[in-house]
Amino acid sequence: MNKLKCVFTTEQHVDYVLKNLHPRLKNDLLYAVRCGFHLKDEAMKHNSAVTYVYDGIPVAIAKVPNHEDTTIWVFFTKDAINLRFCLHKNVRKILNGLTKEFKFLKTVCRRNNDISLRWLKSLGFEVLDNHIEGNFLYMEKR
Repeated sequence: MNKLKCVFTTEQHVDYVLKNLHPRLKNDLLYAVRCGFHLKDEAMKHNSAVTYVYDGIPVAIAKVPNHEDTTIWVFFTKDAINLRFCLHKNVRKILNGLTKEFKFLKTVCRRNNDISLRWLKSLGFEVLDNHIEGNFLYMEKR
């Protein structure tokens, strides 16, 4: 039985994910904060994020695109690695549905985060060669 559920994000979910963030994502988040990104604010804005919960424990928070902003992002806890196949299957299914509704989805990935880069490519995202800026690669899924 699949115990993975997708629910609307609460502040408690954000707090838990931040305290248990996957080590490879800590540097990404710190860099994003220096650029003005604040996970809690972004997640709570307009109910724009969902939380993946496994057995009642938050394992990931993801931004849901809308017609004004097709940017997506996801932050995983260290426990998410044990659920990577289940999460991948679920996220892929959701993204395929979203690409039917939106012309494209976009995200950014730190150039040196091989794990995130492989994950995004396996979900169908491609690096936009003309949108490489500093440590970030801009990616898109059509």
